[in-house]
Amino acid sequence: MFKDIEYVKCPFCSQGNIELTHFLGATKVKIKKTATFGSQQQKSRSSDTWIVTTPNCPVCKKTSEEILKKLKEDGSI
Repeated sequence: MFKDIEYVKCPFCSQGNIELTHFLGATKVKIKKTATFGSQQQKSRSSDTWIVTTPNCPVCKKTSEEILKKLKEDGSI
């Protein structure tokens, strides 16, 4: 599944329910082939993306940008 919807409490007031959409990062596989060493795989993954889909907290009226910033600072996402 490429996206997941989660519900968390507001980091400011701890009362309002906030809806977050979580998009998983993409995985890229690079294959190197040489005559001497055969083939080698290198895997890399881009970072995950979080979007606050609730426009603002229904209790304390904080905006989605403020909520996302606070959740990142707290290490919740």
